[in-house]
Amino acid sequence: MKKPVNLLLLALATLMLAAGCTYPFQADIEQMDDVLVVEGNIVIGDRTVIALSKMVPLGTYEKDGTSYPDPTTYQKASISKFSAWIEGEDGVRVDATGNDPLYFDTRELRPDQRYRLCLADGSGSDTYESDWVEVLGAPVIDNISYNNRGYALQVTASMHSDESPYFSISYDERWEYHAWTWTDWVYEKNDYSAEPTISYSNENRFFRCWDHSDYARSRTMSAEAYEGNQLVDYPIVSFNRYDPRISVLYNLQLRACLISPESYQYWQNMDKISKPNGDLFTPIPSSMRGNLHKVGDPAAQVLGFISASTATYTSYFIDNDETGFYAAPYEQQKKVQELRTQTGMNPDDWTRAYRTGYWPFLPNSDIYGNIIGYTWIAQECVDCRMQGGSINRPSDWPKK
Repeated sequence: MKKPVNLLLLALATLMLAAGCTYPFQADIEQMDDVLVVEGNIVIGDRTVIALSKMVPLGTYEKDGTSYPDPTTYQKASISKFSAWIEGEDGVRVDATGNDPLYFDTRELRPDQRYRLCLADGSGSDTYESDWVEVLGAPVIDNISYNNRGYALQVTASMHSDESPYFSISYDERWEYHAWTWTDWVYEKNDYSAEPTISYSNENRFFRCWDHSDYARSRTMSAEAYEGNQLVDYPIVSFNRYDPRISVLYNLQLRACLISPESYQYWQNMDKISKPNGDLFTPIPSSMRGNLHKVGDPAAQVLGFISASTATYTSYFIDNDETGFYAAPYEQQKKVQELRTQTGMNPDDWTRAYRTGYWPFLPNSDIYGNIIGYTWIAQECVDCRMQGGSINRPSDWPKK
């Protein structure tokens, strides 16, 4: 008889493509090693993103001086040595590109036929297929807005559908942010024989940066309890006052799809078992099958449920010039004040400061206005790239 074990599993229904959080649950599975986890949905008319991972032991235990994988705690580990394709009933096939996650160009596929997802491991010995699924339509996004709650800035969306009350939304993020402070001074050394110079410039090309989220965040929800299958002011994302994403200009690119009742129920059950307060009536993975199967081994456990639909999109900007919500964190302000050093006019001292991560910040003058040295500041304070972004402005960015 199989014994229940305590597992750590990502809350798939809540953040299907975002890694990080794990929760304990009881599962009637003797061994979770190599259980395949498939996350994502087929989106007709757009790019499809599918993430693959497997359950691996989180820790080890000792017995008789030997270390063994701990069979009671697990986590997800992404995998990349898989080939994957989406096929239609008319024989059309779209192969995946990339590895982690997988990308499919499904923009030209017809919405009037069924599709399925197919997977094969690196050796080709293990293959997986989803059931054939109908393509659902897309909901209507009625409105998207933000509200300032004082302690948080929250973005909400309203949407409805005449076809289904079950929604799946995902979003990508882009944002502009700035370096912590500005410098008008530039250190330059053209070649190894020339003396370095410090000159004035009112163009700091490392002051403005842009960044983006790596994967779309995704979640499911139901409007079945509301008249007209309508969701009103549903919370999408929120920010605290110190979040750099809203420090200058933030862009939310929202995508809304419909999912089948079976898919919605599957992810709701996954959400329930991922919480520590699950009760005796909570479904467990071995009794709750998705629509993915291992070819030739129907008893093999596969976590995931594939749906297919078209999508609705909207793009929404939040400008801090309008909200005035953002506040620079105290620690950031403190670093701007503290991470400084001084030099005189010796070019060797300038080179030494520059090579140790400092940039010229302010000139120091005597009582007659003559420059007698410079105050230097740590690069992280004046170079926005140090916070992970790029100085390459997106071509469609509204702020010039």
